[in-house]
Amino acid sequence: MKHWAQLAELCKKINHLMYEDKDIASANHYREPLRQLLLSLPDNDFMAIIRQEGEALYCELSGNYVNAIKYRKKEIQLMERLHKSVRKSIAAKEYDQSMGESILIDRDQNVLEKRRVILKDLEMKNLPSLSSSRRSITRTILLLLAISTSLALGLTTLMFFLNRM
Repeated sequence: MKHWAQLAELCKKINHLMYEDKDIASANHYREPLRQLLLSLPDNDFMAIIRQEGEALYCELSGNYVNAIKYRKKEIQLMERLHKSVRKSIAAKEYDQSMGESILIDRDQNVLEKRRVILKDLEMKNLPSLSSSRRSITRTILLLLAISTSLALGLTTLMFFLNRM
């Protein structure tokens, strides 16, 4: 339990530095302690929202936007599932509104919306790598087009000479 509480505090601190203070350099000081904490968690608990958040933060700090996006999506999916479960339980009178709010503390609708914005920002940061792969594909297509044009020109020339014979 101790590690989960430490992870929650560390994620809160990194989130504040990265997204409120816009101080990536300071947030980066916590990258290795974050990694060590994540490694200390049980291997079988991938449904924990806080684990997904921690993994997303670590990947983003490491510049691995593809995995950061993957973990943010999972975090958002788990938060949406939590919200749905709380709404259902309130509707079924299993517990009242204030209990539901206490369950969603640090995971309320406002936080969920912030995570969606972070995800969109990550996807935008990942666009340059997509663009470079698109450029590579475009170059390959242009090369193939040039080769096929040369072959067509060669075949046309060959046909011209064969017809003259």
